Amino acid sequence: MQDLVARLDSHTPRAQLDLEVSELILRALQGVPESSWTRRDMDPRIRAAVNAIRLSTERKIDNAALARTAAMSTNGFIRLFTSHEGISPARFSLRERLDKAAILLHHSDLSINQIAQQCGFWDRNYFSKMFRTYRMQTPAAFRRQTSS
Repeated sequence: MQDLVARLDSHTPRAQLDLEVSELILRALQGVPESSWTRRDMDPRIRAAVNAIRLSTERKIDNAALARTAAMSTNGFIRLFTSHEGISPARFSLRERLDKAAILLHHSDLSINQIAQQCGFWDRNYFSKMFRTYRMQTPAAFRRQTSS
């Protein structure tokens, strides 16, 4: 830890520092018991749906498929999910895909088109519009800001 603090004061490249800080955070999080990661009051059907969304950020997943995962009717599932998460399943999925896009924009050299496709957006213009709505800046501006 002291080594990292000393390096923060040095002229170490930002990308290398980002990786070292990320590694430090990951190591700290690995020490947290798994039982701390899930909300105890979360309905297991909603937990399964959240996991399904997080595991399929490369595509848009529809409410009917999520409802089948939860063994519920679509309307009942949407109501239960929204009451647990505070947003609809579609909005939650969009947020997860845009968060993945932000990570890829910051930590990869993939083109914006490639990132859009990897995050389930088959139209770059729609991806840019959604990203701008969510992050208040375009993907290209986000990449420039986070890489400096």
